Amino acid sequence: MQKPVDYKANGSIYFLMTTACLLLLLSFGYRSSFGLFIKPLTEANGWGREAISMALAIQNLFWGIVAVFAGGLADRYGNVRVLVGGTLLYAGGIALMAGVESIWVLHSSAGLLVGAGIAGTSFGIVLPAMARAVGESRRQLALGLGTAAGSLGQFAVVPIAQQLINSFGWIAALNILAASALSMALLAIPLAPYSGKAETETVAREQTVSEALQRPWGTAPFCCW
Repeated sequence: MQKPVDYKANGSIYFLMTTACLLLLLSFGYRSSFGLFIKPLTEANGWGREAISMALAIQNLFWGIVAVFAGGLADRYGNVRVLVGGTLLYAGGIALMAGVESIWVLHSSAGLLVGAGIAGTSFGIVLPAMARAVGESRRQLALGLGTAAGSLGQFAVVPIAQQLINSFGWIAALNILAASALSMALLAIPLAPYSGKAETETVAREQTVSEALQRPWGTAPFCCW
């Protein structure tokens, strides 16, 4: 006899997948729109393009560094707490960019804060929760959808940001983007039951940080790559 379909459970999973994909879309979309602010920033402060280029370089570097610690914090305290923290850093960094007059504030906001915010709201934090939510049978589909949503965000948010600049000016546009970035915290809430904190507590007690770092070096594919 065929097992009846649990539409309520499926509906919850679809809702979770939708919110998680929207979160990734926004996370990668905001940073992709920063190129639109190069001209108004340079005109307002008399900077060269190298100023914001350096800020974006710091952002990418800090994203990679903080991502390592964000993953560890997600294992220890749960994905949702890291997502909320990353959202606050992300929104704060965008807000500080509005009307910035100091190059060091630019590097701290668009560089350090936004870089840390991306690390706390991107693939390494969201995709594991999505994979746990759907189970092993649909894991590849979930990971594919999440990755595609992040890539789509790099195109979807940019025209919206350009329209905001044209309609309200670049300072107001950044403030609007910062306020809308806070919605990522709300989108993270459905992931709470799959945050993974309980699953990793035993592993965290049995494996030290040095052991975790040494383990991949013992595998041939990692070393060859």
